[in-house]
Amino acid sequence: MNEILPVTDAVTDTPVKATPALPDAQTVTEVTHWTDKLFSFRCTRPASLRFRSGEFVMIGLMNDPDPKTGKVLRTLAQEMTGPMSHDRCYRNRITHRYYLNSASGGSDFVKLDGTAETPNHWARSTCGLAVMPANGMTYAPQHACACYLETKLHGLNALLPAADKPTANTPEDARLEKGPAYAKISNLKSEISDLKSKALAEDWPTYRHDAARSGHVRTKVSAELTPAWQVDVGGGKLSAVTVAGGKCFV
Repeated sequence: MNEILPVTDAVTDTPVKATPALPDAQTVTEVTHWTDKLFSFRCTRPASLRFRSGEFVMIGLMNDPDPKTGKVLRTLAQEMTGPMSHDRCYRNRITHRYYLNSASGGSDFVKLDGTAETPNHWARSTCGLAVMPANGMTYAPQHACACYLETKLHGLNALLPAADKPTANTPEDARLEKGPAYAKISNLKSEISDLKSKALAEDWPTYRHDAARSGHVRTKVSAELTPAWQVDVGGGKLSAVTVAGGKCFV
């Protein structure tokens, strides 16, 4: 079993009592505080760990110790850690009442007082981003996860807690707040929502192709492909590609 040492501001020769940890735990050897909110650290690395393109490593401190003293401030137990076999590849969140993580494979709510937890493995998020709690809701953006395809949410979702009392269904014509530009729209029916429309058969008009964020198209493609054209668009952060009317937008 490896051992992990309490985090200190710098490496010293003073012996520190080690705390037992997991078999793959490493040792933090140095911490540098750049500001009161920003710090960096060095740690040991297994000889077998070698990065390849596309890989990532999730790092966590055992029992959430204080970064300056190594003293454990608080522990929070969680019982539900399935049905998925791993956490998602995005960061955890915390609010004034809940700790949000992905131990079950989705979006789990653990009360900070330890009295309850709610696993939601069917609500996932974009890699690196995580769900966003705001405005009394939980926003779960589109993702490319392929596990449990029949039981997970697709597309962009804004989730609300269950109402204390049953509420009447809102008519469809009352769900949209019509602003001053609404009347200027010539075609009120979006072809992006129709997976069999001509626009979706020939173009890629929105993020991940359609409103369902399916990421696929029914167009037949030859087994042998050659580049038709290419252009240097320069550096910087580019948006996801959209294609419509014979043009490509980034």
